[in-house]
Amino acid sequence: MKLLRAPLAGALLSFAFAGTAWAGPDLTAEMYSRSDRLGGSAYFSVGTVLLEFAIKNIGDAPAPGALVRRKSGYTVDVVLSRDPTVRRGLARYSASFTDDVLLRSGHYSDTLDLAPGAEQRFSGPLRYRGSPASPYNYLEFPLPSGLSPGGYFVCVNVDPENRVAESNELNNTTCSAIEIRSYVFPKARKAP
Repeated sequence: MKLLRAPLAGALLSFAFAGTAWAGPDLTAEMYSRSDRLGGSAYFSVGTVLLEFAIKNIGDAPAPGALVRRKSGYTVDVVLSRDPTVRRGLARYSASFTDDVLLRSGHYSDTLDLAPGAEQRFSGPLRYRGSPASPYNYLEFPLPSGLSPGGYFVCVNVDPENRVAESNELNNTTCSAIEIRSYVFPKARKAP
């Protein structure tokens, strides 16, 4: 009789662990970059990147934010990269470009607790730009110096320090391709 219970108990324990392995928060980001009326995905090297984003919990358990749970909640980094992958860990700010550089004002630790299916949006104040002028509420991130013309990626990296145990740790980074164009300063005219 003991031999029959041991395999059955082991099977039930395996089933219980398999069921809970799938339960958990799953943080991901969704980005909204500027529209064509505001210049699309092309930026001058002396400009600012315009975007807004949302952090979503697509899992089936709550995700703790850093606003209340400072040491155990998730944070968010907005980085500039040469490719659509970002190193794990907090990104570092630099005034000049290095790969996976944190954009100025691009670290967010005021993240909220997210219930399953909930999201937190990050956007800027209402402004007007374009011709004709249209409203937008994108966040503005100044670009670092030393950018060569070409293709780059602006990425939102959720929970870079892996503070939150998630059911899927592979979908925390979302990137958008941008093009950097060189800016030629106009030549100064000589006074007559």
